[in-house]
Amino acid sequence: MSNATVHNITDEGSDITLRRRSDSVEDQSTDKGINSDEEINIPKIGSTQRKERKKVLIIYVGGVLGMEYSTDGSFFIRQGMLTNRLMNDADFMTDDMPQITVNEWVPAILSSNMSTSEWVRLAEEITDAYYDYDGFVVVHGTDTMAYTATALSFMLESLGKPIIFTGSCIPFCDVHSDARRNLIVSLDYACVDYLCEVCIFFNNTLLRANRATKHNTGSLNAFESFNYPPLGVLGVHLKLKRSLLLPTPKTRFRLHTKMDKNVLQLRLTPGFSDRLIQNALQPPCRGVVLQIYGAGQYPDKQNLWSILNSAASHGVIVVLISQCHVGYVDFANNWEFNSLKHTNLVQGGDMTSEAACTKLAYLLALGLPFFEVKKLMRTDLRGELNTDAAKDVIDSLSLHRSSFMKDDDMPSMVNKQVLYEQQVDVPEEFVLPDSVASLSLKTKLID
Repeated sequence: MSNATVHNITDEGSDITLRRRSDSVEDQSTDKGINSDEEINIPKIGSTQRKERKKVLIIYVGGVLGMEYSTDGSFFIRQGMLTNRLMNDADFMTDDMPQITVNEWVPAILSSNMSTSEWVRLAEEITDAYYDYDGFVVVHGTDTMAYTATALSFMLESLGKPIIFTGSCIPFCDVHSDARRNLIVSLDYACVDYLCEVCIFFNNTLLRANRATKHNTGSLNAFESFNYPPLGVLGVHLKLKRSLLLPTPKTRFRLHTKMDKNVLQLRLTPGFSDRLIQNALQPPCRGVVLQIYGAGQYPDKQNLWSILNSAASHGVIVVLISQCHVGYVDFANNWEFNSLKHTNLVQGGDMTSEAACTKLAYLLALGLPFFEVKKLMRTDLRGELNTDAAKDVIDSLSLHRSSFMKDDDMPSMVNKQVLYEQQVDVPEEFVLPDSVASLSLKTKLID
C-alpha cells in the first residue's frame, strides 16, 4: 500500500482554518427566525461572525490540481507541491482560514487508476481521522471523481460531517487556474456543521456526490446534477439550500470496507448481439447495470429478456437505468414494461450510472439475500434516488424544456429552475433492516 505524506500547516500565528458555521448560520436561523427552507448565506472568508476556528483535513489523492508543467508543456506531479503552495499562498495563511492538515498520497493516483482498493483506503483514512477534524476535503482527478465520491457516500454510513471532493481543470501553478477558488470554497463548505454528506464542489456549484456526473471535458463547469438541484451555489454570496440537505444522522457512524468487484455496466446499442450480453453475465458476474433507451424503451427481443431473467434467476442482480441524463426509468408509468413488472429485473429510477454501479457493489458486498438487494436498490439510502413524490418534478422538467427552450444549450439551468420552484422533500433517514444489522460485516464502528 502506498504511503501518505502528512503536513500540518501551522506557521506560528497563521493556522489554516475556516470560520465556524454554528456561530453564524445557526444563530441566524434561531435568533432571526429564518425558515430552514430558505437559502442561507455562508459568511465570507474574513468575516468576524465566526468565533472559533475549524479543523479540516485535505487529502490529496491525485489529479491536475496538484500538478506542474514540465519543460515540454506536459503535466507531472511534484511531491509536496500542494502543501508548499498552500503555505506560500496568502489566501490560505490568514487567521480567517481553517486549521489545515494536508495528507498527500505517495505516489499520487491518477483518476483513471482508481479502484475499489483506493476507495477503501480513502474511506479508512477519513474514518481514522473522523474525530480529529470538523470536515474533509478530498482533492481528486476529475475523470472518476463522481465514482469515488459516490462510493464513499455508501461506504460511510450515518456520516455526520461534510466530505467535499474537488479538483481542477488547470494546475494550481497556472495563473488563471480554477484550483485556488475550488479549494477555498470547498474548505468553506467543509466547515458547515449541518452538512452531513459527501459532496462535489466544482466551478461554482456544490452537488450531492451520488447525484453528480462528469459531463464536460472542455469546460471548467465539468460536473452536473441532472435530476437534483445544487445544494449550494457560489455567486456574490456563498449559498446553501438547507432544505435539500440530508438530515443529521441519528445512528452511529459506520465504515463499510467491502465492495463487490463483480459488477458490470452495459449500454444497449441498436443491432447488438444478444450473445455478447449472455457471455458478460456468466460467473463471476453478480450484478449488471443495463442502460436502456429513453424512459424505459427496449427492443422487442424475447431472447434478450430471457437471457436477463435467466441470469436473475441464478442470482445476478439486473438493474435498468436510462441512457438519458434527465428523467427516470419506471415500470409503472411505461406500458411497454407491463410484461416486466413481475420479473426479477430492478428499476433503477433516476440514479446516475455511477450511483447504480457503486450502490450495487456496496449492497452485494453486504451478503444480503437476493430479494433484499433488489428491495434496497429501489430504496433511497443516501439521497441518490428520487422518491415517487419527487418524480412529478422530473416530469414537469420536460414540459418546461419543451415550452420555453429554443435550443439545448442550457438544459441544466432549466432543470435547476424547475426543481427550485417545486422543492423536493429530503427523505427521512433510512435505517437498514435488522437482518442487515445482524450480519457479521467487516466494519468499523465509531462510538
